[in-house]
Formats: sequence, structure tokens, C-alpha cells
Amino acid sequence: MEDSDTKIVQVFYATDRGRSDIAGEFQNVRAGHGALSLGRISVNIPPKHRLGEIERPSWWTFQRDNPDNFLVITDRTVDAYDDFYAALRQRVASSPERDAFVFVHGYNVGFDDAVFRTAQIAHDLTFKGAPILYSWPSRASYLAYAYDTTSSQQTMLQLQFFLADVSNRTGATSIHLIAHSMGNHPLTRAVAQLQRADRSKFRHIILAAPDIDAVVFRDEIAPRLTSPGSRVTLYASSQDQALVASKIFNGAQRAGDSRDPLLLAGIDTIDASNVVTDLLGHSPFVPSVLMDIYSLIRDGRAPGERFAMDPVPPSAPRLWVFRPAAR
Repeated sequence: MEDSDTKIVQVFYATDRGRSDIAGEFQNVRAGHGALSLGRISVNIPPKHRLGEIERPSWWTFQRDNPDNFLVITDRTVDAYDDFYAALRQRVASSPERDAFVFVHGYNVGFDDAVFRTAQIAHDLTFKGAPILYSWPSRASYLAYAYDTTSSQQTMLQLQFFLADVSNRTGATSIHLIAHSMGNHPLTRAVAQLQRADRSKFRHIILAAPDIDAVVFRDEIAPRLTSPGSRVTLYASSQDQALVASKIFNGAQRAGDSRDPLLLAGIDTIDASNVVTDLLGHSPFVPSVLMDIYSLIRDGRAPGERFAMDPVPPSAPRLWVFRPAAR
């Protein structure tokens, strides 16, 4: 995993958020006609960065952005379509594995926060390929769950077209898809709708705490999500209070809730309840999970070949459970 030296991570982005008056900044509403904006943002990772953390100033202490202490955006670029894919192809071609990942954030996330999370994941995974963010227009408010649900549904077609472009226009040999929370809804739907040829480069589809109706996922999405050459991993937890609230709001079990885990053919289900304890932050990207994703992407290992997990049941495992984190 990455050491703590200062590093600049360049994040490629696509978003259907409305543009602000400042180039490279975006609003928490949908762009007219859902038009995609493309570009690149550079993020400073501080020297004392901690694995899984996004170090940012606290608004209540009036701290200033300081690259020695915080993740800080250092440059914003808005690209034309051809310029974006030319830069992305160059980045992919210069990487050892000629790969990229696409991250789709979840509920209650602003654009810059999504950029920071993408940069943190890329840094912590020591990812040498191209980190790409797809940011849909979340309202970035705890009170806007219904708005975000609709917005995440409206973005699906744009995400589908974007994933096809990433597959066909970047020269990548491997593409890894990572979604969190509500971001799993558009990602899984988009992948399910893609032609087989457009999905052939998807090596890993990583679903972190998916906020999707469990029955809909089981019956409608999962059968169309798996394909030869791709490994699908679902990280679930019984400690995710956002999913508990979602179950109450929607009146139905969520796919990312491990209290009644989904055990489906072609999908590795991993119970992260013992290590995911960030109840308010609703983030599954804790060190244990990040290290597991690192091993998954780097080596392509099956759960039984990775570390810190136990099979359930041991004789014929259908579920993998993280051991409690050392204290």
C-alpha cells in the first residue's frame, strides 16, 4: 500500500451536474438535458495522510486549506470531448497495467467531496492507472434522500454511454468499476444494459454497501451483472446506519445489509460488519476493505486466497466475513 509521502493525484471526471460560474466547479443539480461535462482535477495528498481518511478542514474551527495537512484541489480543467479522451488514453498507455477504475459515489455527496474520495482511493490503492470519477447530481444533504434517489435513476443512461466510451476510447485492457451506496443503482443498471462487447474489459465490479432493493437486485440485476472474465464483489454490513434508514424509508431490505445477506451465483459476498463502524460517515472504505480491494485488483485473488476473512460455512463457503480489526 502507499506510503505517506506527499503526492498529487490527477482525477479524470465526468458529471451531469450543472456547471457553476467557476470553471471546473459544479452544482448539486442536474445539467440541462443531462449533458456531461468532462475534465481533470489535481488533488494534493498530505504527507501524514492516513489510510482510508479524507483529511479536510473543519468548518467549525475556521481552518484553512493547507496541503501539509489536508487533501487540497490544486488544479481544475474542463475538457472538450476529444481532448478528454486523448488525455485519458495517454494516462492509460503510460501505466504498467494499462488499466483504469471508475468510481460512482453515493447519496449526500457534493462534487468536490466525490473528487477527494476518488483521489484517496487511488492513492491508498497505489493505483498506477487512470482514476476516473463519475459524479451524478446528489443534492449533498442528509434531508434530500428522495431527491438523490430520483437523481441517481436519471443519470443511468448517461453513465451507460460513458462506460461504453471508457471501454472503447481509452485503450485500457482492464477497467475496474467501484460504486458506493446509492451509486450502485445507476452503475449496476448501466452495466446490465451494455452490450457484451462493451463489457469485455470490466475485470472487477465492486459494490460497496449497495442501496438497492434486495429482491430487485437478486431477481433483476444480478443475473445480468455477471459475465465471463469479470469478478463481482459485494461488500455488505449490518453496521451501516444509512442502509438501516434506507430500509425504513423504502420499506424493503437493502442489498448491502448483511443481516440477511444475498448469496448469489457469480457474486462474492463479503460481510464487513466487523470492520465498518463509521456510522455517521457511511463510508465502507476503511483500511481492511481497502487492503482487500488492493489484493483483489492487483492479484485478482478469490476471497479464499485473500487475508483477514473467514468462510461461512467453512466446508462450503457462500459468505466471507472479515475478522474483527485488531485494537
